[in-house]
Amino acid sequence: PDAIIGSGLGDWHSSNDQFGKKRDRHLGPPYPILMEIRVKKSSALMLQSLWMIRELDRYQNALTLLLAADIKFAHFPSGPLWTSLFRNQRIENHLLHTGFSDPFGGQHNDFPDSQEPSVQTYDGADYYDRLWFRDNEMLIPKTLNYHLGLISSLDAEKAQRFHRACMWFAQGVQFRLIETIGIPSFSASIECLLPRSKEISKNFNALIERYGGLTAKTKPLAARLYGVRSDLVHGSFAHSSDTGMYSFKNDDDWQTMLMWMIAKRCLIGWLEDQAAQS
Repeated sequence: PDAIIGSGLGDWHSSNDQFGKKRDRHLGPPYPILMEIRVKKSSALMLQSLWMIRELDRYQNALTLLLAADIKFAHFPSGPLWTSLFRNQRIENHLLHTGFSDPFGGQHNDFPDSQEPSVQTYDGADYYDRLWFRDNEMLIPKTLNYHLGLISSLDAEKAQRFHRACMWFAQGVQFRLIETIGIPSFSASIECLLPRSKEISKNFNALIERYGGLTAKTKPLAARLYGVRSDLVHGSFAHSSDTGMYSFKNDDDWQTMLMWMIAKRCLIGWLEDQAAQS
């Protein structure tokens, strides 16, 4: 299957940016992404719909990895969410559903011609070394098509492991502010790529040593991450409940951020290695 990314930031509006300054149009995260995928046709419409949802899930998870930005995936099916909208000098509450939209029945023979402007690409080698949180638009790495091609070239077993890793990674990004979900999710994304073995922690550390891009300063911090993950998973510690009156503030946010960056590098490095080995 193929995927297309479209922009459309001019159609989204926001009242104020993070500094309280008025905007003429939507700039900055969260970024709206138009995603179209190609699936086989079937006389069984339910089966075709399931194929479509599966591919949309896979690609939105993969793009959460490959695009260095604060991306929130659309979950299907999902429950309603209360959303506040400031309009006409007052706050309105709206009950909305997030998910995939298919207004035309998904019966196109090919990708329709997009009327959206092209998204700018970033040619620098440091794309995945930056977080891009404060940028006004999301730039696309020049390597995106290359990496999507690598995903399509994986054999069935490796593709399953990689898509599973992307799912865990996307969940970590979605809930990264909740350390009990974010850290175990990023850890699980790395563990999806490990061989079956009883030496999980040893293999985990070996993989991040190989792909994590660690420096002399970050290596000691990274060595603590699997222990942090284990404490959370096994119920030995949870910052949000074990720090008394300061539980609302996550002083250990650096752990989630470091795990996020290491997991991204590990998944992309592993993917690139598969091409070198084939």
